[in-house]
Amino acid sequence: MKHLYLILICVLLVSCKQGREEPKQEPDETSCPCCKVLTQDESTCGGELAWDYPVKPGTEEWNELSSTQQREDTCQIPENILSSLSTEDLTKICLQYPFLYSFIFAQNCRDSGFEVLLYEFNGIRELYQRDDVSKELLKQYRCAIQNLSALDSDSPDFGVIINISILDCLLSWYYSENNDAQENYREILLNLLCGYEKELMYPEYFGYIGNLVKTNYFARMHLIINICPQCFGFQEGYRPFLCGNEFSKETADKINELSYQLLNIEP
Repeated sequence: MKHLYLILICVLLVSCKQGREEPKQEPDETSCPCCKVLTQDESTCGGELAWDYPVKPGTEEWNELSSTQQREDTCQIPENILSSLSTEDLTKICLQYPFLYSFIFAQNCRDSGFEVLLYEFNGIRELYQRDDVSKELLKQYRCAIQNLSALDSDSPDFGVIINISILDCLLSWYYSENNDAQENYREILLNLLCGYEKELMYPEYFGYIGNLVKTNYFARMHLIINICPQCFGFQEGYRPFLCGNEFSKETADKINELSYQLLNIEP
């Protein structure tokens, strides 16, 4: 099922790319105040994992496992290793979890996808118990946004869009009752808004409002509700969008308006 989703996404993105003529021009910091926010030390991006999954999709060992449950079981991080991992290392390992994409996007509601992740994978359960989870997820988000330049290639890497969409969702699920919660919510919202502005440079990919690429709106809406619960009025009216079933220009405009307003940024 996961492979079918990826094939469909790639077909849609290739069709959207047709007709593109001029390369993207990077704005300077004067015209793009968000550019500085998205700067990330490249040493944080990529690199070897502190622990890796012993059996991976596509290998003979993976194919020999007789059930999905057995495959999920092999992906659990040993408890003695789990507790010793830094949050940075744990974040990178979780982003390589073989079932991450399918659990998030195969559910009727993305929030349900997170519940499945928490239930099925001990790495995600541990990650969201760490106080610095938002800090490390933001590092990886900025790395992913920096990789948008891969879409300028004659053979664009659509995996960049998938990675950004996954991180959108993971950031949207951050929740804290600590004293610094509001500050963290605003920092995440700021990065997501800056990521959105960067995505506008690639309208042939992100201009298509589909189940995958509208995750930035989904994530910002979650953050706005945490910062300002009354901002959307009767929230149940937006529930269909939070579950990924409905989306309108009116909803998008509202999310954009509130994002700039809450962060005191001129659009």
